[in-house]
Amino acid sequence: MIDPLEPRFIFIFDLDGVLIDTSKYHFKAWKEAMKKFSFDFSESLSEELKGLDRNQSLEKILIAAGLHLNESEKLQLAEVKNKLFLSNIANLNENDIIPGMENFLKETVRIKIPMAIGSSSRNAILLLEKTGLKKYFEIIVDGNMILKPKPDPEIYLSIAQKVNFIPKRCIVFEDSKSGVEAGKKAGMFVVGIGDHDYLDQADLVFASLKQIRAHEVANWFSII
Repeated sequence: MIDPLEPRFIFIFDLDGVLIDTSKYHFKAWKEAMKKFSFDFSESLSEELKGLDRNQSLEKILIAAGLHLNESEKLQLAEVKNKLFLSNIANLNENDIIPGMENFLKETVRIKIPMAIGSSSRNAILLLEKTGLKKYFEIIVDGNMILKPKPDPEIYLSIAQKVNFIPKRCIVFEDSKSGVEAGKKAGMFVVGIGDHDYLDQADLVFASLKQIRAHEVANWFSII
């Protein structure tokens, strides 16, 4: 268990879109999975799935496609998509890490701020292992360990409890509206990574973490 008095903060990272660029692999998998329904899965619809878990994504896609499936059919389609995704990421490696991210993680280690993963992905550990990022994180909570996906705050509150940190000492890094909402509902600070207008509920927003240093983030929240 981490001592809540020292260090002062813990950084909690979403995975897809924050640390690793998996969007092209999810897009390809959903597009292939939906071919049997003669539905052309588009890049714009793929963008709307940002921050959603597999089941939330499936429901949104079915609405867009005008399809009505029973629970057994939904489960089968979700499994097909996941198998396609796992096949697509067979060669995932450090080149899929979002530019600037590993330098940010290395600096965070140097300044002795602990780090955790809070991801809706059920493949989070596999993705971290394939990219060599798993070694940076003391706690990993993914979609297999929670009942309520983002924007529910369960995943972030679970991490705070595991590491014995009060929420206001947790800084969340997110790239989706649902993730930002989850972090704020948990009573945590949130750093948005992406478009400012899209992530306007975050406390800070940067187009990329290449724009900011880890110690600058910690210092900014230290004065609040």
